[in-house]
Amino acid sequence: RMTSKERAALVASLPSTLKANVLRMLEPKEAAVTLRGLDKDDVVGALEEMNAKEQAEIIQCLSGKDRTAILSRMEPYERAIIMNELPLEDWMVFFRSLDVQDVAKTMSEMTPEDNLDAISNMTSSERADVFSVMNPQERSGLAMMLNPEVLASTLAEMSLNDRKDLVNTLPADEKAVVLCSMTEDVRALLVKSIMPDEFEGASIPMRPGRDGDFLDTLRNMGPEALHGTLEEMAQRDKVSLLLMLPVRE
Repeated sequence: RMTSKERAALVASLPSTLKANVLRMLEPKEAAVTLRGLDKDDVVGALEEMNAKEQAEIIQCLSGKDRTAILSRMEPYERAIIMNELPLEDWMVFFRSLDVQDVAKTMSEMTPEDNLDAISNMTSSERADVFSVMNPQERSGLAMMLNPEVLASTLAEMSLNDRKDLVNTLPADEKAVVLCSMTEDVRALLVKSIMPDEFEGASIPMRPGRDGDFLDTLRNMGPEALHGTLEEMAQRDKVSLLLMLPVRE
């Protein structure tokens, strides 16, 4: 019987197709031990000759450091296919071993349903990190699928500019629900950031589009939430916001 070191030396000398054939004959744990002694690019080459189920079984048996080195060398679509072979809790182990850019690229190759499962099982700070590097269109679609409270907790972990960019992609009614799910101080900062350019006076007509959407957001928030938001704003910002409202409001 060969030692793991001897087996690794033999497998290293084979082309990728034969490497994959040898790995198939081994138990996943033995295959993982064998792969530890190989160049990581050679490992990826061998795994590419195997189906996703075989890949997943072996990768699950690798140590965290080896798993990260191999997954990060794979194409995003290859990682996404492997994820489909794993239970959700193992997805999260894999995701947490990857750089946030690699997580976002992998998610871009996954179905919306799978993305929702993954993002819902992340912590608020993990979601914020992923959202900060995601394609804006994908981020917006995913954000609208999240529970408003979950999205609000995620936004609280993001930079103000990232919060603004994400919230501005939401329709006015959903924007209002998310804002109402925030604490008043965080909500006030975000409302100020998405407020259209300040008006010199109340006589200036509202512009269609962005200004109208902002007013619709305020209306959908309701008087109580709006009052709490105003209480947290600086006097100058408070006056600017109030001047945007029609006199009757």
